[in-house]
Parts: sequence; C-alpha cells; structure tokens
Amino acid sequence: MASDLDKLRKGQKPLGEEVGKEVVRPQPHLPPLPTAPATPIQPVKTQPETRPPLTEEQHHHTERIITKEELPAFLGGTRPSKTYKPKEEKVEYGLIAKVIGSGLTTGVVITVVLALITYFMISYLFFNEEGVIVTTPTPITTTPPPNTGLNEINSIFSGVTTTSFAISDQIENTIPNLKVFIENQVLETKELKRLNITSQSGETLLFKEMLSLLTKSLPQELEDFIEENHMTLIYRQEELLSEDSLSNKRLVFIVNISDPDAVSKILKEWEPTMPNDFKNIFDLDLTQATSPNFLDNDRRGIKIRYKNFPLPDRSIDYSIVSSLTGRYYLIITNSRESMYSPTDKIRGLGL
Repeated sequence: MASDLDKLRKGQKPLGEEVGKEVVRPQPHLPPLPTAPATPIQPVKTQPETRPPLTEEQHHHTERIITKEELPAFLGGTRPSKTYKPKEEKVEYGLIAKVIGSGLTTGVVITVVLALITYFMISYLFFNEEGVIVTTPTPITTTPPPNTGLNEINSIFSGVTTTSFAISDQIENTIPNLKVFIENQVLETKELKRLNITSQSGETLLFKEMLSLLTKSLPQELEDFIEENHMTLIYRQEELLSEDSLSNKRLVFIVNISDPDAVSKILKEWEPTMPNDFKNIFDLDLTQATSPNFLDNDRRGIKIRYKNFPLPDRSIDYSIVSSLTGRYYLIITNSRESMYSPTDKIRGLGL
C-alpha cells in the first residue's frame, strides 16, 4: 500500500490497476462430444385427478363471482369493501312440522276411528233396516202409588187399638146406637181408638158409604177425589169448656184424597150446609153458633177451618194435611183438641 502511495506521489500508476486487468488463460482443447440421434420427446400422459364433488358450502367458499359493484371506479383505484355474510343455515321447517305433527295426527286418526266404531255400534243396536226410530223417554210422575192393601194410614196409627160397630137393619137407629156405643168405650185422656163401622155381613163400610149414612148429604163432587183408604177414630179429650158437655168423646173422620186444591174448593162451597149435615152425629146445637161463617185457625203451619157451637170443645173443624210421604188427608172432627192430636200424628210430630 505504501509503494502505491509513493508511485502516486511520483506520478506513476499504482499496482492496483494491474490487478484490475483481465488475465487471459489458455483454454484446454477438449474432444468433441459424441452426438446421439435425435428422438422425439413423447409427452407424458397423466390421468386427471378425480376429486369428490364440492358441497354447496365448499362451492360457496371456493368460487365467487365479482360483480360490477365490486370493481374499482377507475383503473388503479381500490375496490369497494363489502362485508359478506355467511349463508344462513337452511332450516328444514317441513321436517320439524312432520315430527311435531306426527303425534297429533296419530291422536286425530285414533279419535276418528273410535267415533266411526261407536256410530256403527249404535246404528246396529238401535236402528232397524227400515229407518231410524227415535224414542221419546216417558216422563216419570211423582204421584204416590195407589193405596192398596196395607195403606199408609194404617201404618201411622198402627199402635191404636180397634173396636167395631155393626149397623142394624133399622137404618134410622144407626146414629143413636152409635152414640151409645161410643160413650161406652173406655179410653184414657187424649187416647185414640179406631172405630170400624161394618155392615151386617161384617164388611167395613167405605168412607162414602159411612158418611152418607151418618150425615144428611155429601157433595157429589167430593166423591170423585176420595180414595178407598180411610179411618174413623174415637178421641177422649181433656178440654171441656161448656157446662152441658157431659160427653168427653169425639169422632174423627180421616180419608185419603187425590187433589187437595179441588177438595179445598168443594169444602168451602159445602160450609154453609155442613153444620146442618153433621149436627146429629156431632151433637151440635146450631143456635149456639158464635159466627155466621167458618173461621181460620193455624196449627204448626197447618190451616184449619172451624166453627164453634158455642166453644172450641164442640165444633166443626176440618183441614187437609200432608203426610211425610206426600199423601194428602182430609180430617173432619168436632172439637179443636180432637183436630190437633191426629194432625200431629200424620205429620210425624207425635201426640
């Protein structure tokens, strides 16, 4: 390096320039290479690669067509950015509906089948070949059954002793003989005794026959509502108000009726002549009547029509009473006290 500097000071070229000169070396003589006959190059046949077909989602992500809106406005410009939303998953609503509706469909089918079976069974059992017969149910009546044999009134007064009186051939002597018979009966105070009035052959008279025999007249309309079941009682009362009341025995007539409203109307129409019709058997003095018409009384909710001669211990009292089974009974007697006792017994209230 120092020599190069000295040469430079002397105006000589440094040795470094020689280094930059190209050094030509002799090339060795090589023999020519043997040449082979030229053969045409055959192209290599390759089988095309088979790939499985792309799914819709893969196809969506691999291929995308650039639309006009995605190109830049001028050459060299930037493409407008666009946010692409992935394709929403397609919900198979039809399949879901089939799954949900399968149970409902089965229930509907079963219901329809059962309905058809029921219809054909009803058709087979109730319809004939000629046509459909529609039957109307018969309404059930609530009227009590007819009183035959052992009737209700016998059950109500089952503990009462019985005595019998037979009418004689002389009909005109029936009432006087009956009064004597009643007075000779031995009863305790407020005691009841059943009286059977029989014919000469020993058969008990019906209520209509007996009352026609003991009274002057009986309304013809009343006979239409009188049933066969009846009873005549002797009652010994405790209440004696009149000074001339020597007898303490009273008669009580009880009969089953079919229509209480109709009977009540007939009895009111009978009231003007009723005292005269009963005066012999009830031993009434019509001149002692304290009122021109019948009056109303009430006994534990039971309406009683009465007329005194002149006091309640000798009177005409009548009432229509309903039993516990819904049967109706007409009671006619000749004192207030003799009305109370059988009325309470029929209603189940005791003596």
